[in-house]
Amino acid sequence: MNEPLRRRQPAATSPTYHGCPRRPPCDWGIRMYDLTVDPTGMATYATTTYLRAADLTAAATRATPAGPPLLTPRFGLLSPDFLAAYTAAHTTHLTTITTLATVLASMAATATGAATTYTALDSARAAGLHPTSGEMNA
Repeated sequence: MNEPLRRRQPAATSPTYHGCPRRPPCDWGIRMYDLTVDPTGMATYATTTYLRAADLTAAATRATPAGPPLLTPRFGLLSPDFLAAYTAAHTTHLTTITTLATVLASMAATATGAATTYTALDSARAAGLHPTSGEMNA
């Protein structure tokens, strides 16, 4: 069950369609009913990702005031080129941190939604099976 996934190789003379020996649907030996999802694990991942997004947002908030204007009195007019480069790097750094926090929050929201959907589908499927099992026991 935990074997690595292996693709079936097409014969050397057979035409291929995007690497598949026949037209879709291609059978690489993977079926959707082989899919196993742990909704609790997904929810834990979502919570952890939300926390990382919050950490990055806090880091961006703390880094914003620590910008190049604080260095101007130290360097004065001696290195305006350095201050200009540092300003550009600082702006890029803050933009990147904010973007990463947004992406992590989006990933967490998607994982939360997926975990909720999987849990709801499992509950609905289980509720549909219970009447059948009661009839079988009678």
